[in-house]
Amino acid sequence: ISNTFASYVHVLPNPGEAVPAFEGFETHADLTSSPWTVVNPHNDQTFAISTVAAYSGSKSVRLLNLAGASGRSDELISPVFDMSGATSIIINYRYAYAQRNSSNDDRLRFYVSNNCGRTWSLRQQLRGNAILSTGGIVSGNFVPSGEGQWALAELTNIGPTYHVSDFRFKFEFESNGGNNLYIDDININGTPVGIFEMSG
Repeated sequence: ISNTFASYVHVLPNPGEAVPAFEGFETHADLTSSPWTVVNPHNDQTFAISTVAAYSGSKSVRLLNLAGASGRSDELISPVFDMSGATSIIINYRYAYAQRNSSNDDRLRFYVSNNCGRTWSLRQQLRGNAILSTGGIVSGNFVPSGEGQWALAELTNIGPTYHVSDFRFKFEFESNGGNNLYIDDININGTPVGIFEMSG
């Protein structure tokens, strides 16, 4: 018995994309044809390009969690970035999320990899009953209605072992019965910010 799998092997560049870099998803028609990878083990609703809301521009990535089964996880994995010349790594992004009721504790986790995604290390977890909730409690379909329902998350705890040419990061969302999640405006800064001091 033999089976043929389309696109079973993906060859990723090394070194990766130059930094600093910005991703607002404006140039992508969908994630399938983009350099981003989606992992959807249950073949249900997952990360996808959306035009219903954005922090800037007209597009973001949305996960339709309103009908998602509790306990299921989906992943959004970045392209490869070249951090080999970095002295520090700072990544920030915008997100919006609402609970459906006060008991929802969905989790958004942020992982990094220094070997092109073979292994991952957790660097941040935002919980639905705490800082992840930007839109309060919405029983219907949550769509953020302006900048006030978006928040900024920043990662500064990415050490020198990740200053490599095949750096990747990923978002993992674990459903706990809450509402939709949106991600936009991801900034990847792999170079130091210089501060010039005057002397005299």
